[in-house]
Amino acid sequence: MTVVVTGATGHAGANLGRALLAQGRPTRALAHVDKQAVKGLDVEVIEGDICDLESLVDSFDGAEVVYHLAAHISLLKDEWPLLESANAIGTRNVVEACLPCGVCCLIYFSSIHNITQAPVNIPVDESHPLLESQRCPPYDHSKAAAEKEVSKGIEKRLETMRSL
Repeated sequence: MTVVVTGATGHAGANLGRALLAQGRPTRALAHVDKQAVKGLDVEVIEGDICDLESLVDSFDGAEVVYHLAAHISLLKDEWPLLESANAIGTRNVVEACLPCGVCCLIYFSSIHNITQAPVNIPVDESHPLLESQRCPPYDHSKAAAEKEVSKGIEKRLETMRSL
């Protein structure tokens, strides 16, 4: 069963890739720019960009599972365009690429920042609603928007799993 990892060259993605290889799973690493984290690993490295739907369709062809870890992280308030592009639109593209490629399952690596943190005296979990306020930090808003894109994929019958 071939798996694809977006964000394979980031910290979490590189570790996931190693774990998948240790399980003997054929792994395809989607690399946008820097391939150093997967250098020397027995993975198929595919150059691609989550902001380019066509490159994703090519990358996902023949894969049964896609782990979507690619994201842009920023605390800067003026980076909304980049955060929206990478996190929200990139996730939409991942979902849209999975559908025609026959991907059996999309596993989305999300963030606790996408859900409402209030009331503060109750532990945060997936039962909390997604952030809706435009006043929340841009990163948080972008991850909530990404989560909505995954939900749209579910509506189109894409099997998914989420990890906070």
